Amino acid sequence: MEGATAWLQKRADTLGQTLDMHYAYSCEEALALPPGPDFDLVLLDYHLSSSADDGTQLTGIEALRAIKAAFPKSPVAIRSGESERRIILSTIQEGAAGFIPKSFREEKTVSAVECVLQTGGVYLPSEALDGANPYPARLAPPDERQREEVLQTLTPQQMKVLHFATQGLGNKQIAHKVHLSEQTVKAHLSEAYRVLGVHNRVEAVIEAVRMQMFLDYEPGKR
Repeated sequence: MEGATAWLQKRADTLGQTLDMHYAYSCEEALALPPGPDFDLVLLDYHLSSSADDGTQLTGIEALRAIKAAFPKSPVAIRSGESERRIILSTIQEGAAGFIPKSFREEKTVSAVECVLQTGGVYLPSEALDGANPYPARLAPPDERQREEVLQTLTPQQMKVLHFATQGLGNKQIAHKVHLSEQTVKAHLSEAYRVLGVHNRVEAVIEAVRMQMFLDYEPGKR
């Protein structure tokens, strides 16, 4: 993880920005951090080792769930040496803000992090998108007319609910944010899935990223 953060520090220095970073070498160590301001981003190693004396390890999906619960307002992006589609989609299903393979070189890693920070969206590598480049600033929608039809068909409320869903929020959290019942949230999501031609949140995230649906998106505006 130090390599990635060193690249981010270099990028911040180039832009004349200050980057405040905290390191944890196990999930337990991260969970023991004292309360403080929310992190702009948590980079979590999918196979982060454990410091537990009994040899147990809190890694993978369980670690992601624990970190998201401990830092509910901070996006959590996964870093991993593995890039199987199954693993990628399982982390997105659990609300990860992105999946950044360790095989990425400096420029691509920094671009992935900037994607999450700047758009508030989800970063997916090509392994999850059948070869498409998921970085919004460089992704050309395959069908602009289809994208516009989707954007015009979904109501502002459906867009808002879908936006929160693709950020990893559960129905109860979304309902609280948009001041609707969970049943209404479910109805909005079902309609959004129908319009997108997908069946669940993971497919919706992939399609939303592919179509750049939330690039420069502002709730309440088309």
